[in-house]
Amino acid sequence: MLLWVGGISLFALLVCFAGEHDREDCEVRIAKELSTTAVYINGHCMVKGYGRFDGR
Repeated sequence: MLLWVGGISLFALLVCFAGEHDREDCEVRIAKELSTTAVYINGHCMVKGYGRFDGR
């Protein structure tokens, strides 16, 4: 049982770190490539003048 709790906690931690990477990717790389402002909202990258940007 303790292993299950540890495994689930580790998985949740990894998901949290992945979300931060997506935020950084959106706000820095995509904004720089498109020469505009980008904000990460509700799991989506919102790019000023383009709307939602889901591409990589």
